[in-house]
Amino acid sequence: EAEAEAEAEAEAEAEAEAEAEAEAEAEAEAEAEAEAEAELAVRPRPAPGAAPILVPAAIPDPVCEELRRKIADVENRIVTLAEREAEMQRTLQDFQLAQFRALGQFLADCLRLRHELARRRAEISQDDDDIAAARSAADDERAYRDTVEGEAKPPPEIDEGVADELKRLYRSAAMRCHPDRVGDADKAAAQARFVRVQKAFRDRDVAALRQLLRELDALPEAVADAAADQPAALEALLSTLRARAAELILAIQTLQIEPDYRRALDRGGWDAYFDAARRGFELECEALQRELDGMARSVAA
Repeated sequence: EAEAEAEAEAEAEAEAEAEAEAEAEAEAEAEAEAEAEAELAVRPRPAPGAAPILVPAAIPDPVCEELRRKIADVENRIVTLAEREAEMQRTLQDFQLAQFRALGQFLADCLRLRHELARRRAEISQDDDDIAAARSAADDERAYRDTVEGEAKPPPEIDEGVADELKRLYRSAAMRCHPDRVGDADKAAAQARFVRVQKAFRDRDVAALRQLLRELDALPEAVADAAADQPAALEALLSTLRARAAELILAIQTLQIEPDYRRALDRGGWDAYFDAARRGFELECEALQRELDGMARSVAA
């Protein structure tokens, strides 16, 4: 009998809970109907004979949410690719700087002798092709001098902790100022900031990245554009970002097959390569000087 009474009480409680839930649902439906009627009451009615006011259908939110998710994924991919390209460029820059220090004077001597030989040939022959060759040799020598005068300083060596901070700051800054994420009016400024981010990362300049992030924090918050949050705009942005990712992949693949980059990866073989190149320049300079000396003897005779 006690068990029967307990079961009866449980059934009664369940029925009471069900009735309470039904009453709550009924109240919610009544409130929703009241809100709908109130909205209809304040909505402007078309004048007699006028066309009805058409209210645009709401875009299903899941569509926009899926597009935003894809955009976020591609943005993260772009930052990863940009970081990879910057690291590769930095590796190449390290090699080219070491190459310049090892071979710079030998190359300068070769360019000087090439120019001198081409100039003397043009003076003797007065041939149009020889004159053009002399001008080209002069341009090469001048361009190299300009490069030497603007020689970049090597980036500083950093420890693992600073390297991790550098990557963290880079990713944060790159995500916030990527030019594909702003309107046309702000693209130029965003592009300039993005170039600064790339340069600071290649130069291992943590202070510059921190300063850039402070500047980004100080910028006024952008006003939300309702049109930019519609499916068409989101799809256009996604397409633009995918194109940018494809460009970065192509840039990375191009760097990977560049001879200097492949040499840069073999840091242990740099000295042997520089020694062989140095010997090549020495032999060329000797040959150029012999030709100049022979030309001088011919003119004297």
